[in-house]
Amino acid sequence: MLQGGIRRQVVGQTSRLKRYLQAIIEDCEFLTRTMNAYEIIRSIEAEQMKSNLPVIYVGDTVKVGVIIQEGNKERTQPYEGVVIAKRGSGINQNITVRKTFQGVGVERVFLLHSPRIESVKVLRRGKARRAKLYYLRNRVGKATRLKQRFDRAL
Repeated sequence: MLQGGIRRQVVGQTSRLKRYLQAIIEDCEFLTRTMNAYEIIRSIEAEQMKSNLPVIYVGDTVKVGVIIQEGNKERTQPYEGVVIAKRGSGINQNITVRKTFQGVGVERVFLLHSPRIESVKVLRRGKARRAKLYYLRNRVGKATRLKQRFDRAL
């Protein structure tokens, strides 16, 4: 009687082991499908990425050419300001540019690899010791200026 109980227990464990191994195999198949999807996504992203972007640092003054659609015509509108933040990497990289327009601070977030961005030009290198320059939001007038940096090329 004791052996029969042990036999049932071993049989129960082998079926549990079979189910466990089956689950591992299914996970491996899912991972191979996922890796293929991951590679497909990466290849599509690589096609969309721009290669002619300059190196942009926080504190730089940049001029971003944004494509604006008016009716059936398209034109490029320049947006010039200071980069106060950078986020993301790869195709999701974006910058926050701040400028003062008619005495009011205006911030705009640009996705760098977007087809709506025609050009990005660095006009001036600014000296910043922080990754995010959100403190410039609280400053008015000449206090918003940053010192110029000459050790980095434009």
